[in-house]
Amino acid sequence: KPKNASYRFYNKRTGQEHHEAIHRCQVIDNEFECENCFGDGDYRITTELLRCGDVENNFGSAKLDFSGVQAVADDCHIDAECNFGELKLLVPRRFLVQLSPETACGSVQTQGQPEETVDGTITMHCEVNFGSIVICYI
Repeated sequence: KPKNASYRFYNKRTGQEHHEAIHRCQVIDNEFECENCFGDGDYRITTELLRCGDVENNFGSAKLDFSGVQAVADDCHIDAECNFGELKLLVPRRFLVQLSPETACGSVQTQGQPEETVDGTITMHCEVNFGSIVICYI
């Protein structure tokens, strides 16, 4: 970033203010939390049983790969938010993603199809403002 530029970002969950790039993703107790701000990030989610997760992308491009997830809980849900960028979620075809999108000058798209008989369902709430979320079945 330019020397005299000042970026301000407030994480709505924690209320913390950030002034620089953030690239982090962690899985604890079958739940994940990823945050990507001001840049590009590639992350892989690895767990035996995914229960839930939160991902937020702001002013950048992020990709989450769920191929390391062995199974999903019956009530598995993910909150995905993208502001001024692109968030790409790579989901194995053995899981079905049920979308609940909210968009403001943005889009939520799906590429590909799940298998006819799936091993589990992920309910995903997507919030997009001036960007896009793309669900890619792999």
